Parts: sequence; structure tokens; C-alpha cells
Amino acid sequence: MNKQGPGKIEWCDYTWSPITGCSNDCPYCFARAIHKRFRIPNAPTFHMKRLTEPLDRKKPAIIFACSMGEFFDDGLSAAYRCSVMQVMKEAYWHQFMILTKQAGRVQDFVHYYGPIPENVWIGVSVDGGGRSSEGIGTLKFADVPHHILCAEPLLQPYVADLTGYEWLIIGGVTDRRGKSKGLDKGDVDILRRCAEKTSTPVFVKDNAKYPEKIQEWPVAMLKVIETRTKAL
Repeated sequence: MNKQGPGKIEWCDYTWSPITGCSNDCPYCFARAIHKRFRIPNAPTFHMKRLTEPLDRKKPAIIFACSMGEFFDDGLSAAYRCSVMQVMKEAYWHQFMILTKQAGRVQDFVHYYGPIPENVWIGVSVDGGGRSSEGIGTLKFADVPHHILCAEPLLQPYVADLTGYEWLIIGGVTDRRGKSKGLDKGDVDILRRCAEKTSTPVFVKDNAKYPEKIQEWPVAMLKVIETRTKAL
């Protein structure tokens, strides 16, 4: 697993990549740029040797799972996804985040696997484009314990219905050197007003270059982390 924090992915402690690659073909994909740079295939790939890494870390942490790939990609065997989900269930002291652009496949996986563990948060990743509302609406009705909206990179002004969502993450486009031009303040403000209507916590990443530091966390996540920390 890779350590995160300031200057990297501020909302998680570690990234964990038992699955890499995807078929979404997003032009701004950070992972695809990295794979291309190091001549690594971007096809969905399962890495068995990485599978149990979270079990070795006993201190509770927020872990971004499959940050370099698409967990729900149809080019990957459902059995591999089940193996990853089972590790997340066993590592109950951690909180896991999965972000997807294939929200329509989430409920199919739930039917195949069964109940998603309480320590797993599923988020839909949108850029504000034409299919954003479809993805948000689809995930909203998926039978998962926690719903996240990740508007990164936010490419244009967007109004989102955050009913049923526990967390909103906003970020800009980051190149392979980790540099970002930031976001238009007005675009961020639009989403913040959407979040105010539903009392949804908002986390604005540093790469948005927003003039205020907005880093709010879901109450459920903080409570679970505190409880699990005391239990260990």
C-alpha cells in the first residue's frame, strides 16, 4: 500500500491496488498516464500478491481501494472482485473507499456477492459532463451502506442532487507530475450550495486551489474510526 496525505490524496491514509487498469478511457485519467509512462498495460488486472496488504496493517486507516483501476469493470472476473471485498470485510478496523464510473454495475455486484460490509464506502466519480446525473442517480439506489459523490476532475459547472449521499469530494485535474491548474471558484461554490441543501459534508482537495480550506468528514466515518481505534 502507498502512504497518502498532504500533497497526495488528502482524504485517505493509504491507497491499495489489488486491481489496476480499466476500460473507461477517460482522457484525463491519472492512472492511465502513469501506466503509459512506465509501459504498463491499462487493461483490468488482478494482483494476487497485493490482496492481503490491509490485513497486515493493524492501525485503523482510511484506504482508497483500487485507486489505479476500476473495481467494477466488466473486463474483470467477478471472482476477483469478491476476493477483494472479502479482504475488506475481514479488515473491519479499516474504512475502505471505492470510486467508480460504472455505477450501473454496482447493484449487479451486490446481487452476486451479497451485503456490502459496513466499512466499505462506494462512490461514483463524475466530471460534470452529460452522464454525471445518470451515474449519481443510479448509485443512489444501489444497496450499499455508504454513498459518496466524487466530482474530480470537475470540468464544468454542475448542479447535483445529493439526496442519499454521505460525502462530497471535489477536486481538479492533476497531471502525472502532480500539478493542477485548480478549479473555478464559482464551480466549486455551486456544488457546495447543493451540499448545503442536504447537509452533506464537503471535502475540497488542495488541487482545486479553492481560497478556503474545506475538509469536512462524514460523521459515520469518524465515529466508526474512533470506536475501532479504542477497540484495538
